[in-house]
Amino acid sequence: MTLKREQMAVISRLLDEALALDEAGRRRWLQDLPSEHQQLAGSLRAALFPEPARRDSLGTLPKIIASEDSQTLPSGLEGARVGPYRVLSLLGYGGMGSVWLAERADGLFTRRVALKLIHPALKSRVISERFTREREILASLNHPNIARLLDAGFTDDGQSYLALDYVAGAPLTTYCDERRLGTRERLELFRQVLSAVQYAHANLVIHRDLKPANILVTEEGQVQLLDFGIAKLLTEEEAKETELTQLGGRALTPDYAAPEQIAGAPVTTAADVYALGVMLYELLTGERPYRLKRDSRGALEEAILRAEPAAPSRAASSEAAAAARATTAKKLSSSLRGDLDTIAIKALKKLPAERYPTVNAFGEDIERFLRGDVVLAQPDSAVYRALKFARRHWVGISVTSALILTLTGGLAATFYQAQRAEREGRKATAVKEFLIDIFKQSSVENPGGVEAKKVTAEQLLDLGARRIRVQLHDQPEVREELMDTLASLNNDLGLIDRAQTLAADNLAELRARTGGRPSVELARLEISLASAMINRNQKELTAEAQECLH
Repeated sequence: MTLKREQMAVISRLLDEALALDEAGRRRWLQDLPSEHQQLAGSLRAALFPEPARRDSLGTLPKIIASEDSQTLPSGLEGARVGPYRVLSLLGYGGMGSVWLAERADGLFTRRVALKLIHPALKSRVISERFTREREILASLNHPNIARLLDAGFTDDGQSYLALDYVAGAPLTTYCDERRLGTRERLELFRQVLSAVQYAHANLVIHRDLKPANILVTEEGQVQLLDFGIAKLLTEEEAKETELTQLGGRALTPDYAAPEQIAGAPVTTAADVYALGVMLYELLTGERPYRLKRDSRGALEEAILRAEPAAPSRAASSEAAAAARATTAKKLSSSLRGDLDTIAIKALKKLPAERYPTVNAFGEDIERFLRGDVVLAQPDSAVYRALKFARRHWVGISVTSALILTLTGGLAATFYQAQRAEREGRKATAVKEFLIDIFKQSSVENPGGVEAKKVTAEQLLDLGARRIRVQLHDQPEVREELMDTLASLNNDLGLIDRAQTLAADNLAELRARTGGRPSVELARLEISLASAMINRNQKELTAEAQECLH
């Protein structure tokens, strides 16, 4: 079969998709191949599953692009010179080219680089223009989180090469999982990714193929964004379509592609926002946003176009994923509920206009979350803002609350003491008035000398006991105070039996009134009764002792 240059470009892009799958996945991928690509099915099958009898169907293509378990990987360059560089080893490969670890070999200086080469069989005008476009884009970008273009040129046989910063690191998701990073640490790394993409957008470049494999993290935790091979330049905020981009077709990684990319609609910076949303979702939960009914590209595209992703807090149900985040599934789900759910879902909206307007706005909401501030993607409400304010200023609120509680407690205690003092004052006044009335009544009934005064004292106590029960029935506290005083006076006069009776009656009335609840008053009356009983026992012992002496 003779392939046109346009078909070669399509095959290159399709093989990029298929080579990311295992053998079973590739077979399903071939079965679900869209109708517009069915005429290429035979060539794709030969490239993916080469057989001895059919190895010449695509000429040298199967020798350049093949599955990892075959023996047809790009080879033969180790030790070769490419411009001023010596090739050391293969780093990776794809449908359009391969990347090699190389070192400067012309003696000017020592440096290791990632050397990117086009497959020899694909040196068509279209692929060469795409390579040139990548070189132009990288040359315009200078950011600490974007792998730099160090050099570019041509070999003696006219093959283009790019020399980029060699990044010794792991893909973003792998780096996080291997180190069991928590949610906050993952978000801090993700902010570096956002910074790099926002910088590219500010320089009128859309990446179009953002995915963890294109984002490496060094041992020092430095993010490096790679592979601008299918990036587009912006004109008036929309990607300018050229013959180059049109022939490239939908060159993308389906799992991270935005709905407009799947549908073939015009691509803006919102497509990168969507891909970043997918990555954030995966970083937080260990899952992709969509649960597919069948494992095929068609099912994935249908989900991206029509299905609504579940909130990350509902997707984070795997204990293995939670363990990779140094927590449990229950705690992980709880930590994602609310703001992080809202942030991720906003970035994954089907309509570009409903997503974050810029990567910078996306990053600002993540920064707000990390600060405990109000997240703009969250529906605004007084309750939500109050909760965020409380979480953000919990130390100050705690101190203020403690002061308020202390002041409230102090005011309550002062008020209680004032009330008690007032109550005690009223009670003292009532006692005084009652005693004065008793003395007046006694003076009228018992005029005379000293003997009369003695009788009057005994009568006074008896009169007081009788009148207390009649006159003070509506003032129980005053009554109990006077009964206790009368019991003490009787005890002092040696009227022990009467003192004990008054004390016992008084205690019984208090218990009946209060239900026997413990109180200072109850304890005081119990002590009074105990004192009267002790005095009675002492009197009885003294009487017995005197009888023994006689």
